[in-house]
Amino acid sequence: MTTAHGDNACIKNASTLHQTFMKFLSHLLLLLAAAPLCPAQNISFTLATPQPALIEVYSGSSASGDIDGDGDNDLLLVGLDPGRQTALYLNDGFGGFTEMTTPFPDASSSVTRFVDLDGDGDLDLFFSGLGSGVQEFAHIYVNDGQGSFTLLPNPALPQFQGTGVAIGDVDGDGDPDLLLAVRDQNDTFVADVFLNDGSAMFTAAGSTGFTPVEFGAVVFLDAEGDGDLDAIIAGTDQNGDPSTLLYLNDGGGIFAPDTVNIFVPLNANDVDVADTDGDGDLDILMSGTTDPFAVRTILYLNNGDGLFTELTATGLQDTFGGTNVMADLDNDGDPDLVIIGSQ
Repeated sequence: MTTAHGDNACIKNASTLHQTFMKFLSHLLLLLAAAPLCPAQNISFTLATPQPALIEVYSGSSASGDIDGDGDNDLLLVGLDPGRQTALYLNDGFGGFTEMTTPFPDASSSVTRFVDLDGDGDLDLFFSGLGSGVQEFAHIYVNDGQGSFTLLPNPALPQFQGTGVAIGDVDGDGDPDLLLAVRDQNDTFVADVFLNDGSAMFTAAGSTGFTPVEFGAVVFLDAEGDGDLDAIIAGTDQNGDPSTLLYLNDGGGIFAPDTVNIFVPLNANDVDVADTDGDGDLDILMSGTTDPFAVRTILYLNNGDGLFTELTATGLQDTFGGTNVMADLDNDGDPDLVIIGSQ
């Protein structure tokens, strides 16, 4: 099996709502994530009027967070329409958004995450993607606390597009690190931890235990309940085959493949975690395609010790190339589920 490396390939493996609506015949289900699972009732959303004047993009990403410290969430949008665009909007607290001037590149096939990378209490930005001139990049922007960002060069980071990024404190030193599973601008597969020194400078850990993939998902979770971040890495491996594996953390940021659980290998996937059955541990939801081709959405229940069992007859719609979101939408104490994707 061969794969393309560029906008079209990343669009096929879209991970954002904008990608899904614009590039796929979307299918949306709102389901209560409880046992037994059933369609949600009495949850309604109303289209805001007037609509804010935001760019309309696909094949990109979005991020929200309070970047200027005024107590409301601001918004970053990145993607194609039809050229590459990036726009940062400040929220006035009443749902009105004003576009700001930024140093960010116009991009597509992107990952954008607001997180405090340098420990100063405000939200910085991790931003990777495909820029103008078909140039791949991975940038760290530090925030001055007022919503003004400055590029902080990080020569250790590979330059890439794609979705295989997770951010969290893997070594227990109190700052967020990076786990990347991507193919970089030199067509080299990279699967490694990048450790943060506390000032948003990252160093490759030289991890050797990961199976490299592209066009996939990387998600942190405490699978075993031992207090550290384990990882799920799913995507297309170097042979073009689907791969979905759990990696266990020793607490110091060193990962080893789990030898107990066997997950269905998935391409074009999305992976999310939440306590769907209310027993205090994190379960795993995956969507994607198998080889030979079949479309799957699978929920795995955790027994609390890191042993996962596939839950059958969930009623969940099988989708791929989209995104799943789990959150308590009806305030009843359990996570509900939005599934968006192609069938």
